[in-house]
Amino acid sequence: MDEMGLVIDVRGAGLVVLTGCAHAGVVNTIEQARAVCGPKPVRAVMGGFHLGFPTTPAENVDLTAAAFAELEVATVMPMHCSGLRTHTRLSTGMSANYVQPAVGTVLRFGR
Repeated sequence: MDEMGLVIDVRGAGLVVLTGCAHAGVVNTIEQARAVCGPKPVRAVMGGFHLGFPTTPAENVDLTAAAFAELEVATVMPMHCSGLRTHTRLSTGMSANYVQPAVGTVLRFGR
């Protein structure tokens, strides 16, 4: 109840999940999106992953990356509160799936 997010069901592509700060957990947010929309592929997850704080255990970043791989998330784009450790882990461990967020970035999903 403490989190806002958005899921877009892109015909032929899968779910695009946009998180706020993912206080409830980015993986939980993805699972809720799939509960609402059905067990569709996750085309992308973007937004804050709430992993960028000094008190966040490094293990949480690794567990999140492992969950993204298990869920076969096609595109990951961590933003604001995700933290450098998360960007480093995802850009090296999921380099084919990672997108560095930047002003002017355009992503197209579907046709």
